[in-house]
Amino acid sequence: MTSWDYFVGFGIEPRRLDEFLDSQGYILSKNQPGQSENGPEKNYESKERLVDLFYFSKSSAVKEGEVPDWRSSGFEVTSELMISTKDESATEEALRLAKAIVREYNGFLYDPTLDEYFRSKEL
Repeated sequence: MTSWDYFVGFGIEPRRLDEFLDSQGYILSKNQPGQSENGPEKNYESKERLVDLFYFSKSSAVKEGEVPDWRSSGFEVTSELMISTKDESATEEALRLAKAIVREYNGFLYDPTLDEYFRSKEL
């Protein structure tokens, strides 16, 4: 099954991310992941359950060929959020949310469909 993913990188820990996401229509998922070295710390979902978010408090080590490679692209990222949907009709919402988060937190966006990185001021 195909998924559409967008990645938001944070230079500093995003304060009150839960509150901001709630204001955008996203809530903490009832099924939170267990702590693992490379897994997400928090999962969020849209109230319509079309878009999922996965928050990683550390930018994980990147293996060759993986994206996003924040460091090699010149971005100092301490944590990241992956925004994902398997529903093609929700891709616009996923991208809208990614841009809103980047603007709110002065973050960075990686759009794999374009293979490009964006700073908040470029959106």
